[in-house]
Amino acid sequence: MVGAFFAVSVMRNRLLLFGRDVIRPQQNPLMTAINLAYGAFALALFFDLGFRKGTAGPNRYGRDPLAKS
Repeated sequence: MVGAFFAVSVMRNRLLLFGRDVIRPQQNPLMTAINLAYGAFALALFFDLGFRKGTAGPNRYGRDPLAKS
């Protein structure tokens, strides 16, 4: 999933960089679709990585802070 996010990011940046109007790119249907995909991947990664529960039990950083004492 992270690889797809960066692939869309690279494709978006290439289109912006090599487009005709670099300072203010035109909003055409292709860029709109790429921006929507980029935003969807960003939200998916935010929720996936931001709210996923970690490994239960102790790990190399210490004891589990959510474990019941």
